[in-house]
Amino acid sequence: MAPLPIDIVLCIGDYCNRNELRALSLLNKATCGGIAPSLYHDVTLGNRKSIDSFCNAIINGRVELRSYPRTISFSPRITPIKTLNTLAPHIRQALALTTNLADLTLALPSKIVKAIFRDARFGFTLQRFSCPLIAQTKFNRFLLEQPMIKELIVLGDVRGKTNVGTLVRNPDEDLLPNLDFVSANYDTLSALIPGRPIRHISTGSALLGVPQFQTFGDTLARSSVPIYSLSVCISCAPFLFGAVVNHLFESLNENQVFPRALSMTLVFPERTASDPQMVCP
Repeated sequence: MAPLPIDIVLCIGDYCNRNELRALSLLNKATCGGIAPSLYHDVTLGNRKSIDSFCNAIINGRVELRSYPRTISFSPRITPIKTLNTLAPHIRQALALTTNLADLTLALPSKIVKAIFRDARFGFTLQRFSCPLIAQTKFNRFLLEQPMIKELIVLGDVRGKTNVGTLVRNPDEDLLPNLDFVSANYDTLSALIPGRPIRHISTGSALLGVPQFQTFGDTLARSSVPIYSLSVCISCAPFLFGAVVNHLFESLNENQVFPRALSMTLVFPERTASDPQMVCP
């Protein structure tokens, strides 16, 4: 049986999910070559083997592969630090060769992120970036070289260490001029929001403390555009919930901040023998 023409295969591929595309690529070499751009368009790497295989393909494979990825996520969960440290130079080299990358996630320990950005030169232009913030000159330069980033998600250290994200406490005025969405802790939000066209704001999983409410409202008001959506994470005892929420609303109203969409994630403290009044009976 003669193989289907590549243009028909590509049309079929438009209606396939990721698993179906992988199965389709096994038909023959011509088919695999035809749908390779779709396979490499959105790449998620969750373990050592997948990271090593992808980096090797980009570094040593066909040159045209380097232009395929638009979204890459490095998110290994149980890979040892020692192994990740060995992979860091390969990750750096592979990223340096990609040309059309627009969305990058580095859900990696901050130590590994530092190694990736050490002496790095990247030619892509990001629109979305998810990563722990690190105090490194090369990382600062990278952010300054990415003026088209519209979404910034600041991740905590994936190995559980506290990452306060205060790298951008005094950001350059030219840093991230087109930022539209930011998810970060209070300190980083306070540094990034003033003077930037940020419409969508989230504290992610970082807790917003009640003492920070008043200054938080003032910070939101300093965005160069009205806030459209706001998502916050608050920790309080259940019996204090009403008072805490009212306090937040008062801060927003006093600073003339009226988001069209508001969501709150509530974290209730666990019951402890030393402080039984922290939860309702």
